[in-house]
Amino acid sequence: TIPASVERIGYRAFSGCELLTKATILGAGTEIGEYAFAGCERLTSADLPEGLASLPIGMFEGCTKLTHVTIPAGMKLIDNAAFRDCTSLKRIRIPGTVAQIGGDAFRGCRSLTEVILEEGVTHIKDGAFMECENLTAITIPESVQRIGDRAFWRCGRLKSVRVPAKTELGRDVFLDCTELRSY
Repeated sequence: TIPASVERIGYRAFSGCELLTKATILGAGTEIGEYAFAGCERLTSADLPEGLASLPIGMFEGCTKLTHVTIPAGMKLIDNAAFRDCTSLKRIRIPGTVAQIGGDAFRGCRSLTEVILEEGVTHIKDGAFMECENLTAITIPESVQRIGDRAFWRCGRLKSVRVPAKTELGRDVFLDCTELRSY
């Protein structure tokens, strides 16, 4: 548990901590450095405080046992590769306060079956959900203005996507989504 009195968690502060199984951050004003918990292979859950503004680049990248994380209301940004290769993550709800889902944010989350995007999300960047092999369906909210290049590339089990008519699609957004029947 990281108390609210901690103002900053530095770059790679807990990266590669082999025995860390749970991370609880109590301070919403805590500044978190890039890759703060990357490669913590036994980390199974992370509790983030309400009001935390963003998840930095690579925050949980390679946390292969991470199964539970709640993105708090008020968050505005999930940065690049924040959850990349979190291969045990099955479900994620992204609140409407998150304007942008960064490039490769959930890339390689092979167990991810459910993604709930709330109204308010505006940008899904390049490769954001690339190689989420078990994702079967997703509804893109009306608020999404653009889906970046290869955002859902190689989501082999993706069967159904609802994309609003006004949403701009990048290149190869659904490339190699071999089971996709409608969008």
